[in-house]
Amino acid sequence: MKNKITFSIAILAICFLSLPLAFAQNQVQSSDFQQSAPSDEVLWVWGEVKAIDQGQSAVTISYIDYQTEEDRELIISVPQETKFENISGISGLKVGDTVSVDYVAKDGKNTTKHISVEKIEDIQEGPTGQEQSTQSAQ
Repeated sequence: MKNKITFSIAILAICFLSLPLAFAQNQVQSSDFQQSAPSDEVLWVWGEVKAIDQGQSAVTISYIDYQTEEDRELIISVPQETKFENISGISGLKVGDTVSVDYVAKDGKNTTKHISVEKIEDIQEGPTGQEQSTQSAQ
């Protein structure tokens, strides 16, 4: 009986003494991790072309920052390897065009990967005359 009590006390003492180890947190050195954003991460912006600089091959896009709900402007360089959709190249862009742009921000410079000009289709307000007569007959 005395051995059981001694054994139980020893087990409780070991558990009690190891308790701080169970809740210990490892201190991580900041040099263990590189805290840099991926340099080739493709970003996206949708907005309106405000200015085009053909000489510098750059475009200024006006867009809404959805986190702050403020109007912002972004200057993006347009290299030769940029892919275009609905236009033939930077010469096809016009001030006022609505664009969707995929770009990379690297070393403080924004560089396009893809520019798509959004084409606004003519939307008819209601059905055509023939469709109206068909609907009214039903």
